[in-house]
Amino acid sequence: MGPNGAGKSSLIKTLIGEFKSEGIKRLNGKPVASQLKKITYIPQKTQLDLDFPISVESVVLSGAFKEIGWFRRPTQRIKKRLDDLLEDMELIPLKKRQISELSGGQLQRVLVARALMTESTLYLLDEPFVGIDFTSEQLIMNKLQRLKAQGKLILIVHHDLSKAAEYFDRIILLNRTLRYFGPSQEAMTTERLNETYMNQSTENSSSIVRKRELKMLDFLQHIFDYQFLSRALIISIFVGIVCGTVGSLIVLRGLSLMGDAMSHAVLPGVALSFLFKIPMFVGALVTGMLASLFIGFISDKSKTKQDAAIGISFTAFLAVGVIIISLINSTTDLYHILFGNLLAITHTAYWSTIIISIIVLLLIIIFYRPLMIATFDPTFSRMSGLNTTFIHYFVMLLLSLVTVASIQTVGIILVVALLITPASAAFLITKKLWSMMIAASVISVISAIVGMYFSYIYNIPSGATIVLCAFAIYIGTFIYSKISQQIRKGVPS
Repeated sequence: MGPNGAGKSSLIKTLIGEFKSEGIKRLNGKPVASQLKKITYIPQKTQLDLDFPISVESVVLSGAFKEIGWFRRPTQRIKKRLDDLLEDMELIPLKKRQISELSGGQLQRVLVARALMTESTLYLLDEPFVGIDFTSEQLIMNKLQRLKAQGKLILIVHHDLSKAAEYFDRIILLNRTLRYFGPSQEAMTTERLNETYMNQSTENSSSIVRKRELKMLDFLQHIFDYQFLSRALIISIFVGIVCGTVGSLIVLRGLSLMGDAMSHAVLPGVALSFLFKIPMFVGALVTGMLASLFIGFISDKSKTKQDAAIGISFTAFLAVGVIIISLINSTTDLYHILFGNLLAITHTAYWSTIIISIIVLLLIIIFYRPLMIATFDPTFSRMSGLNTTFIHYFVMLLLSLVTVASIQTVGIILVVALLITPASAAFLITKKLWSMMIAASVISVISAIVGMYFSYIYNIPSGATIVLCAFAIYIGTFIYSKISQQIRKGVPS
């Protein structure tokens, strides 16, 4: 148990060899690597493709693959075990359904039943009770209790502290390092919870666990008390302003898909910057501009359509970046680059983001007029002597810089949303470029701050939360603009 990012799932995956680690892993005195057949692992539901064409019965039966092998048919004994598990988990009426038709609790019961198809010594369950109903939780827990009575070892990643003492004999508290291991009753003390959850607990630990609420005044106080929160707030403001400003140009120039491509294309540059220990924006600029040139070259010199060229380019560059990072860094680094980690921003990333943001804003202010003219009418601008090709690649340069600035906030995968969504919302309610840039910046800043607040309070990913806040503002703006249009036309809303 521990807060998000504490290493709980990573510990599970390290045990089964999915992540590299130092030290020795043993099960019953023997190396774990030689006993993987005695271990059953139940992943999080979010790691599964729920649209995969497979029935409940087939999923559960796949748990017996160790016995059936590639070509043998299930024996009567295996079929009997299958029927018993389906009955125990109350899945008989659902056995022919495709897994996308199941509720969260039903799907979790299917995964547990699959795991129990094989006789194992150790069962590893990654957050089995997240997002499921009470009935499913009780069915799964009763089955696990019977396994425990048979002498099986069960290791569960769990979040609900209110039920921890009831469900488990021993508890491991993690927050990057081991904070406690021992009897569950001794783990549920205020001191240990404070130490593990970085002072997110209050004097009444049960109220934290059940509600995890923190009032705005408390949050503001924590901003002054904790440097990591104040840094996150400042970075949110800077990134919001620069994303709103550059995003306005991207939207008006019809480059939303190019923005997506560029945000992915900088990943190899970021990876190489880590490798050669150079500033991150240098590598990102190089690969970002290379991707832009490559897209222009293959779309101009062949019959390849521009949207196809963009798809080819950004997927190739993203794949190269993922491979490089997997070779030189940990999976955690890759995850933070892809999805952001606002509350854990480093001193170097903090200052580099601020400097890059200021540079981008200064460049837009200096070149505002040619940017506005070239964006409004590229053909007329070119005929008037304005080098529109230079302007295009200048915008790509700004886009690369913004992507680097946003990596720590929302990550490479989600940066396009922070660029496009606030600017699109601002486009609905403004009539001038400068006012659109200001409105988009305000929306981005609000999205970033509100997203950071909910991320901190509820321990959810900051990047995704910020993007959802921006989306909610866009929907509100869209509804407002439609109502305003109807009122202006004299049509009752």
